[in-house]
Amino acid sequence: MSVTVEELDKKIAVLSTVVDRIENNHLEHIKKDIDKLDFRIWAILTGVIIQLTATVVTLVL
Repeated sequence: MSVTVEELDKKIAVLSTVVDRIENNHLEHIKKDIDKLDFRIWAILTGVIIQLTATVVTLVL
């Protein structure tokens, strides 16, 4: 199996393009999705704490 330098150069160029696309596009989308999830988790946690506080206040009074 003989591979020429030109073939390797083409394959490396394709891999470079794919890696660049992943770094610049997909990672940004993943970061946005994680930020959305982070916000939702904090919102749910805040709601649970408010409900728990209301229950405790109702039981004490």
